[in-house]
Amino acid sequence: MKVESAAPWLPGPATKLKSISICPGVATGEIVPLWGVTVDGSVVLRDRVTTASPQGDSWIAVRNPIPFVEVSVGPFCVWAVASDGTAYVRNGTKGKMDGLYWFQVEKPNNGAFLAHVTVGSSVVWALSQDNILYFRQNFSAAFPEGTDWIEVAGDITQISANHRDELYAISSGPQQSLPVLARRTGQRYDDKIGSGWEFGIFAKNVSARGLQV
Repeated sequence: MKVESAAPWLPGPATKLKSISICPGVATGEIVPLWGVTVDGSVVLRDRVTTASPQGDSWIAVRNPIPFVEVSVGPFCVWAVASDGTAYVRNGTKGKMDGLYWFQVEKPNNGAFLAHVTVGSSVVWALSQDNILYFRQNFSAAFPEGTDWIEVAGDITQISANHRDELYAISSGPQQSLPVLARRTGQRYDDKIGSGWEFGIFAKNVSARGLQV
C-alpha cells in the first residue's frame, strides 16, 4: 500500500541533525518540547515550537557530558543514548525548558550497548545494538531514571512509543522475509510491558509520536 500526502512541508532550520524528537501528547496551543542531536553529538532544543509555528524560533544548546547519538522527549524528562552505549536522563524539563542535569543510566546487566530509546507518558523502552528490546522498570515522574532494564524481545530494529504508552516497532524476526510494522499487545495500566505482538504491513520506519488529538 502506498500512502501519499499533499500537505505542504515548511522549510526547517539549517542545523544538521542525526536525531530529533518531540514530546508526544502535547495539547494544541501549548509549547511543544522538541530536542535534537547534531551530527557531532551535541544536544540542542528548539525554542517556541507550537502548532501555529511548528518551525519554532531558534536552537538552544544544552551541554552534554559526552557525544550523544539519539534523544527522546517525554512529558517530564528527556532520555538519550550516548556514544558509549549507555543512556542518560535529563531531569526537570517539566518546570525548566532545558532541564536541570544529566543522570547516567547503566547498560543492561548483560553489558549490551544501547542504540535507541523512546519515552512515552509513563514508559521508557530501549533497543540495543544487537536488536534486543528492553523495558525500564519503575520509571516515574518522581524517579525518571527508573531502576533496571528488563529484556523483552529480539529481532526489533526500531521503536516508537506514543502518549498512550503504546509501543510500535519494526520487527525483522525469522518468520518474516521483510521488516514489518508491529504493535505491542497486552499492555495494561499495571503491566506496561505487555505480552505479545500484532504484526502489520511491510515497513522500514515507524513514528507513533505527535500532538494529542
